[in-house]
Amino acid sequence: MTNKLSYTHSIYAFDKSNEPTIQVISEDTITIETYDCFTNQIQADTTIDWDQINPATDPIYVENYLERSY
Repeated sequence: MTNKLSYTHSIYAFDKSNEPTIQVISEDTITIETYDCFTNQIQADTTIDWDQINPATDPIYVENYLERSY
C-alpha cells in the first residue's frame, strides 16, 4: 500500500505524547512531504516566527510484519 503524509502534519517539539498521524505496515511505501527549516516562511519582506523553525513530521507508527495476526 502507498501512503502520503502531508507537510501540514508537523511538530516543533519531540514528546512521548505526540500521537502517530498514520499507521502503516512494514511493507508499505510512504511519501512524506516536509517543510524547510523555516516552515516555508522565507518570502520577500517576511518576518520569521522563531517558534516555528525546524519542524519535524508527525510520528508514524510502523506495525511490524511479524507482529500481525493472520
